[in-house]
Amino acid sequence: MTPEDLEQLKAAYKFVFDTDDGRRVLADLRRRCHAHTSTFSTNANETFFNEGQRQVVLFIEDMLSADDNRKLPTTAIDEEE
Repeated sequence: MTPEDLEQLKAAYKFVFDTDDGRRVLADLRRRCHAHTSTFSTNANETFFNEGQRQVVLFIEDMLSADDNRKLPTTAIDEEE
């Protein structure tokens, strides 16, 4: 993924989430997916599942971040090309 591709993708995330509905959906995802709470469970599989949900929300937040110096994971995106 080129830097230009990444900027276009970030712009698409911002376009989607920078609306009233987008902010409402992101707030719901933060609550449902343990974005800013513990993902721990006494069941290890549940912890792994919870952490996977959390990582998706954190990725979205990174894409919406103005901090372009962050290293964003691109593995899943690169595999599609």
